[in-house]
Amino acid sequence: MTTEIYNTFLKGLDTDTNPINYSNDKYYYAHNFRLIVDDTLTSLTLTNGKGLELTFTTYAVKAGTLRIKGACELDNNLILFVGSGEIHVIPIASLNTGTVIDLTTTTTYRIVNKSFSFGDRVYAIPKHERTNLRKVYWADGTNPVRFINIDEEAATLSSMTVEEFSLVRRCLLSTPELEAVTGGSLKSGVYRYAYCLFDEYGSQTSYSSLSQAIPIVSDEFVDATTNKRGWTFRGEESGITTSKGIRVSIDRNLNLSSHQAEFSNIRVVSLYYTSQTSVPEV
Repeated sequence: MTTEIYNTFLKGLDTDTNPINYSNDKYYYAHNFRLIVDDTLTSLTLTNGKGLELTFTTYAVKAGTLRIKGACELDNNLILFVGSGEIHVIPIASLNTGTVIDLTTTTTYRIVNKSFSFGDRVYAIPKHERTNLRKVYWADGTNPVRFINIDEEAATLSSMTVEEFSLVRRCLLSTPELEAVTGGSLKSGVYRYAYCLFDEYGSQTSYSSLSQAIPIVSDEFVDATTNKRGWTFRGEESGITTSKGIRVSIDRNLNLSSHQAEFSNIRVVSLYYTSQTSVPEV
């Protein structure tokens, strides 16, 4: 006689009890599943939390020739990080049952080959940011975090250097300089400034070194030197609203780095200190 056993999972996950002694209302392990319970708590369903999963098999004959280091999905495209430096963008609609794709030959889908020198494994995060801007960010444990816009023109991607795919690009920057203490409504305390450059696709430089410390107080400065580095002034408690403002100048010195010309935007940040040991407010 056949005995039917029903599992309800009503009592949830239990990893303490030996599975041999499990009752039929618990479970030992579940991956990407969740229980959906109705309002009356009288019925429930076990549901796959992530929906359908795409699986595929690499070309067995060429096994070992190329290694897939990582993969992700972005808007019905399968993104593969292959070998030592190739990114393959494959429409999922083309992966029908029985389809064989040879990653070692030229294909009809898109390949970006820039010799990225992937590490042993690639971790990728896809993000659809806006129209014609679908990015895949990846890290491989060896190189800086990088990204690629899969909507970019092939000619543009071909002309880009490997460094231009880095999320934070190397670029020497000048230091912001105090130009004048002007009218405004800054709080009393000490201010310093820094900046970075960025483009419309989100790539940016690291931040510049900090400017000199600029004190702001209610009273006027006395005997300011011509190089703006030696004032005499009366101190006061920090956090008091003053009538002062600060104007800084930033020298776009292409002699420091020609890469500055590759960025169209600038982001300036101020650091406000209430004391010598305080954590600055940005």
